[in-house]
Amino acid sequence: MKKYIVAALFCVASFAGTELSAQNTTVTLNVQGSCEMCKKRIETAVDVKGVKAADYNLAKKELELTYNPKKVDLAFLKEEILKMGYDVDSLRAPDEAYKKLDHCCQYDRNHKHGSHD
Repeated sequence: MKKYIVAALFCVASFAGTELSAQNTTVTLNVQGSCEMCKKRIETAVDVKGVKAADYNLAKKELELTYNPKKVDLAFLKEEILKMGYDVDSLRAPDEAYKKLDHCCQYDRNHKHGSHD
């Protein structure tokens, strides 16, 4: 009898995990960054409730973001990155925020927004 209960609980737990992951969305954002410090700041900017994973690829200048849109809005996440001084897709970070970045983090602001150079 115990075997059947354990098996049933395992099935329910597996189904619940599948249901939870179905709520998550993964997107790739173009985010300007120049160094490992940028990577850390960008990933930290989106470390909020509702975000399951954030991985910034410095070489590609892409942030792969997995989040639950029922818990957090993508526009809010982009705004958090912009506030840190990093351009996101076609959105330009405020000049004041960009100027606060360390010298090594100040990327070329003449880049093509949204491109994957």
